[in-house]
Amino acid sequence: MVWPRPPVGAPIFPNLVQEATLGYDVQINFPAVPLFFQYKLPELMTRASASEIANGKCPGLTLDFFRIALMRQDVSDQHRLLIDWEGRYPGQVFYAAPCLRDSPAFNSAYNTASVVSRSILFSPAEDRSASG
Repeated sequence: MVWPRPPVGAPIFPNLVQEATLGYDVQINFPAVPLFFQYKLPELMTRASASEIANGKCPGLTLDFFRIALMRQDVSDQHRLLIDWEGRYPGQVFYAAPCLRDSPAFNSAYNTASVVSRSILFSPAEDRSASG
């Protein structure tokens, strides 16, 4: 992603209490519309006992793959809040997760300015489930 003009001011990082009512980790105020990210730490799945493989939930999926977890609806409104933000700002709200195996891989990506290109960004409204 390349944005033509720089943000207006510093990014906004809500504290944990604010995040519970806002749903995002960071807001970047670009001149036309803000950009929102909710960061997720992925888990590297390396065994065939991973439910996506063992239960056949994701046909064609092979090891190794990354899994991220979303908070259950009865625990948090975060996912719904992000979908609401996306309704207001289409194409500007993302879950973000690095696709990096470990700290040395992250350090290497950081030092070569390739963390973004080695991460996945996807819309909260996009159905990325195995059944959808």
